[in-house]
Amino acid sequence: MVSNFRNKDVALGGQGAPLVPCAERALFPEIELFLNLGGIANISIGDSAFDVCVCNMALNLLASRSEPSLDYDANGQMAGKGAVSQDLLEGLESIEWCQTSPPRSLGAEWFEEQLLPILNDPSHSIEDRLATYCRHIALRVRDSLKSSQAAGEILIIGGGANNLYLFNELKHEFASIGVLVQVEVDRQVIDFKEALSFAYLGWLTLQGKCNTMPSVTGAQRAAVSGSIHLPSGGGFRLSQNPV
Repeated sequence: MVSNFRNKDVALGGQGAPLVPCAERALFPEIELFLNLGGIANISIGDSAFDVCVCNMALNLLASRSEPSLDYDANGQMAGKGAVSQDLLEGLESIEWCQTSPPRSLGAEWFEEQLLPILNDPSHSIEDRLATYCRHIALRVRDSLKSSQAAGEILIIGGGANNLYLFNELKHEFASIGVLVQVEVDRQVIDFKEALSFAYLGWLTLQGKCNTMPSVTGAQRAAVSGSIHLPSGGGFRLSQNPV
């Protein structure tokens, strides 16, 4: 088993994320633009990649606040019942981190310290907060693509790709900058692309091959990242000369 992919990149001066662009280049060579709507939304454009904003981490929490038994807002139905709050949206858009330049990454600590105080505003219904946050995600992604001068087709993957309300918000914003959503793709690719990517990164680790991209993380150089946990019974041989 291979784990702890971030640590070596951080030791080399990088942010330890995003990690999957290295796998994307190998597994999906025909695709230039990726938008991953996971706990955090991130974009890959060629050899560049960066976090955009918190995504499902916020949407799922808001859904559970409405109904504790809910793990997420299925199909964005709750968001669809809400209305975008302009003052809440302005508060989200004014977050200082949103104006920073890549390489950049986000984590759970930042979410709890910087974002939650804004989303916890009880003067707005959960439905309105969900609708507003979906708009915030769409605007952040649009502006990130626009500033990167990205164009063409984009593959949207991750759990957030199943949120129809968010998906439609994104399509609306993409239309204004000439980016089209690639729809002819196997659903399993959308649902399991992150798992496939980390399996590939782990395979590279076992082969002693670099699996980080300094152009993405800001590290001094590429490296073989990941902690290898060997089976207790032995009989396992690693590739030679890892970096």
